[in-house]
Amino acid sequence: MKRLTRVEDADVWLQAYLGVKLPHVAVCPDHVSPLEVFWLLYSEAVEDAFLLANRGGGKTTLLAAYTTCYALTHPEAEICIIAGETGQARMLINIIRSQFLPRLANLFPQIINSHTIIDTAERIVFPNKSVVFMRAATLKGTNAPHPHKVIFDEVETFDDWTIIQEALNMAMMDAKRGYKAQNIFASSRKFRFGIAQKLLDTKDAMGLVVLPWCVFETMQPCESCPHNPKCAETKRADGLAFSELCAGRGRWSAGYIPLDHVLGEYRRLDPQVFDAQWLGMRPSPIGLVFPLFNPRAHVIDGFEPMLAHPIYAGVDFGFHDPTVALLIQIVGDRIIVFKEFVARQQPLTDIIPTWKMWQEYYNIKAWWCDPSRPDLIAAMQQAGLPAYAAPKIPKAERVDAIRSRLRLDNPQLLINRSCQLLISQMQDYHYEIDKRRGEPTDKLADGNDDAIDALGYALSGISQGEVVMVKLERSPATLAQPPTQTPDPVTQFLTNRFNNLLNAPPTLPSVTALPLNMPVNLPLILVSPKGENNF
Repeated sequence: MKRLTRVEDADVWLQAYLGVKLPHVAVCPDHVSPLEVFWLLYSEAVEDAFLLANRGGGKTTLLAAYTTCYALTHPEAEICIIAGETGQARMLINIIRSQFLPRLANLFPQIINSHTIIDTAERIVFPNKSVVFMRAATLKGTNAPHPHKVIFDEVETFDDWTIIQEALNMAMMDAKRGYKAQNIFASSRKFRFGIAQKLLDTKDAMGLVVLPWCVFETMQPCESCPHNPKCAETKRADGLAFSELCAGRGRWSAGYIPLDHVLGEYRRLDPQVFDAQWLGMRPSPIGLVFPLFNPRAHVIDGFEPMLAHPIYAGVDFGFHDPTVALLIQIVGDRIIVFKEFVARQQPLTDIIPTWKMWQEYYNIKAWWCDPSRPDLIAAMQQAGLPAYAAPKIPKAERVDAIRSRLRLDNPQLLINRSCQLLISQMQDYHYEIDKRRGEPTDKLADGNDDAIDALGYALSGISQGEVVMVKLERSPATLAQPPTQTPDPVTQFLTNRFNNLLNAPPTLPSVTALPLNMPVNLPLILVSPKGENNF
């Protein structure tokens, strides 16, 4: 088959040969329609892309149509589907097998029939020797093949970022045939700690082009919008009516999802879940261990410790996982983490000289360490550091001690912006996900918690370490409740900063791109002041 040269031809081809009608209107600012996404992929106008779409947004069907069309019009093309979840990858191949191939066989019986297509459970070979195949998302599965295109469908189901990195080495261009290498990711937005969010966070470094669309691109048009009484009557848990969220955009939709289905999901789902999975606005905080952590409230700049207040350190030992040390100062009822040390694959003997310089400079009262490594604590003591084993408190209780200090109205835990690992882990630390149900459990996830452990050891040592603190100059009670200055300049500094931060005007404008009157308080943030994607 001849290659397609125009998006209009692609629209006709998809409907005539595959029976697929892709929505063609980009309703929201900075969004692209599914038909535009197909054309950008097929024409190779973008190479590495992330298709960020709503639940039921037709991502898998779009990718199946792209795979089939590209394979039929590009002889000897190789397209690999990486299976984070085997069922999801087979779903894409099954759409090709059960929907597209029978239709093509009826249209072109002399070209496409059971004698010219090799069709196995995990591989389809077309008459022009193009092949579509599936590989498992394992180091072994992503190590050997080098196809032209690699597709990661529902990347949120992938467990390991390392697999993503390994799979990125697979796609290779074919200069002789003029085929470009492409890595194509697709997913709905779900958890703050998920692979999809990590791709968004690193998109610039990875060179990913984000191609977003949402429910307003994929729902059926609403002729009575913005005056549909159903939309005005349908409200979610926070009291927002769907008509207020829609603000007339349904009139321009050109998709296939029935309005009644959208209204049902809008009413049933938690607002944060709907915003994440149907609008792609922001990841849901569901499953996060510290959902109240907010960099605007809990992260400060340029803090310098004061001599009048005690300084402590929290230490989590590691080697392959990093060794982390945090310096903490207590000012009034606030705990301020102002310095962070992170070392990977370094023995403690190489680290101690730096810590001794810290000790001399900051006069650290106590180093509260991971109690499971008494040998390393002894080594620190031999080097002259006042190191102690933190009280053996269950991790869940240490986490609760951190969480209790995250009140937004009066935060009692502040972190200097230079402590990047701690800030990142406070934002991403989460509970384990039940793979069968796709929902968080009550069990804390293992890993990505080194800085959090260091902070937890410090807090437990300060609050419950009376027995081992007898060597310190002051009594435990005095250390736990340090004297404050009158007036306390640090408290005043922080109070002024919080007032400025919490009262700051919104940094993003309301959506006003459509030719309709939209409410000023529309809670849908999709574009930045510079018109860039807000991811």
